Amino acid sequence: MKILQIESVYILIEDPRCIDLISQASQKASRGISAEEFLKYTKGKIRMGAKLGKALAIKMGISSNTEKIMNLSSYYSYIILALLCSIVEQGFSLKDIEESESKKECFITADIPSSPLSVEGKLHAQIEGNPESYNIKLSTAFLGQKYAWGRGNRILDKLFQRTEQYISDFKSLNF
Repeated sequence: MKILQIESVYILIEDPRCIDLISQASQKASRGISAEEFLKYTKGKIRMGAKLGKALAIKMGISSNTEKIMNLSSYYSYIILALLCSIVEQGFSLKDIEESESKKECFITADIPSSPLSVEGKLHAQIEGNPESYNIKLSTAFLGQKYAWGRGNRILDKLFQRTEQYISDFKSLNF
């Protein structure tokens, strides 16, 4: 069976060809330095106020959220696989993949590592539509930080760009 014929996320992510593609994408990940790694070089001199400030900001509901939607005309399986490859290629950790009972909607959650300018965050993806057209809704959330200094927008733009490129590659391979 060709990958383009697979109609279930759960079958797709267990297919050895898909596992191999996702694994190859994860090897391309650029591993930047996280805030935690950066702080190792400060010899543990982090101020307690920063830790308490983040916890307080989260309790107060402060967060930096970004959301974007893109419409694609491609196979459901190609879109999901391309998005999964794009997510791991960015160095994000996949946490959850769910599919609706109708198999017309998919939800993906991933962890975004911290950076020297922002705290760790969450990526949420929702894919829905019909065989002619699918909407991909991506959102980032950085809890406890009011401004992520454009990081959410950069992440979403890169994910959309790479997802489109992967889909183009899959179509040319015709698998």
